[in-house]
Amino acid sequence: MPNNFDHIHVIINPDSGRDEAILNTINRIFEARSVYWTVSITHTFGDGQKLAQQAIQNGADLIVAYGGDGTIVDIVNGIAETNIPLAVLPGGTGNGIVKEFGIPLNLRDATEAIFTHPIEPIDLGYTSSSYYILRLDIGIIADVVGNTNSDMKGRWGAMAYLMNTANQLNRASHTYKLELDNTTTIIDGIGCIVTNANKIGALHFGFNEYVRIDDGLLDVIIMTDVGTVIQNVAFNLIQLNRNVAVNLHHWQSKSVKITLEESLPVLADGEQIGHSPFYTEVQHHALQVIKKSSKV
Repeated sequence: MPNNFDHIHVIINPDSGRDEAILNTINRIFEARSVYWTVSITHTFGDGQKLAQQAIQNGADLIVAYGGDGTIVDIVNGIAETNIPLAVLPGGTGNGIVKEFGIPLNLRDATEAIFTHPIEPIDLGYTSSSYYILRLDIGIIADVVGNTNSDMKGRWGAMAYLMNTANQLNRASHTYKLELDNTTTIIDGIGCIVTNANKIGALHFGFNEYVRIDDGLLDVIIMTDVGTVIQNVAFNLIQLNRNVAVNLHHWQSKSVKITLEESLPVLADGEQIGHSPFYTEVQHHALQVIKKSSKV
């Protein structure tokens, strides 16, 4: 059964990674379905949360996000645990959230999917200050994402992340103390990912079929060397071992506290939210989203 909405509100980041006729494309599809819709524009991080909250107060029954992962998670922080669903449109470079939800990478097809794909609940990760959809990064992935600016992404696309990963060959390791639910593990590595979802869109790889965005668990990944990261990215780019990461240390838990011998930046879906040590937990089925059906 197609989705029907009385008031759709679209939030657009005009500084996103694509150059396309956004409003014309959206309007044609909404107009053909006689949909009432409104639109607002973000100017800085934090606007998405405020604009989503305002739209809900004004009666919106669907929030649509156009932008990269950072824009989408900003908006999510305004609608988490409200029961108002979210739809995402491909407006970024890596489009990790769009890919995780199984949404087409073409704007017209993605807009049509708002009415044809089901609404399903997903988990969210939560820190002391904010929600995230995909993952927390610390170490090598945080540095690669942070050092890949908009100019590089505009010129090289997703390859910009791989190029910056290759520049980390001499990276030193750190000792990670992982407090996972009721167990503690100490391990050396060059980076840690706490992921709620299977795919890293920017780096073009997924972990494995057991990493799910709706299972009530976080997946904690430790990478021990740069070669392993490059191997996984390269294998997925050339379609070998697609969505099956290899040679990574992997745990599952509902919560995790991570401590290192020195304080390192922590990124949530590409945006820095603080430094280690940090604590995070899963919020089960905290967000309703339009996505490709998870039913087999």
